[in-house]
Amino acid sequence: MKRTLLRLAVLWLAITTAHAEEPAAKQPAEAEPAVHAWLEMQRSGDAASPQAQPLSGPVMDRVHLRYLKGFEYQQPMYFKHDESTSSGQ
Repeated sequence: MKRTLLRLAVLWLAITTAHAEEPAAKQPAEAEPAVHAWLEMQRSGDAASPQAQPLSGPVMDRVHLRYLKGFEYQQPMYFKHDESTSSGQ
């Protein structure tokens, strides 16, 4: 009986200690201004580099080949929606 109580006490202590160490997540109301600031910075281009950032030759070649490969198969006019996988995956 004492061993069981001791094990439960140790388990409880481990759980509460692990839970106490988790960082507190920002609430949506607190995070919202920061999100809007980041989105506005992207939209306005304020943080964008003044110099163009082109892709390297080999990377651009692979991008172009992947684009061309997309035309190898006939694209369907529409996609059927499977109701059994409505979890967003």
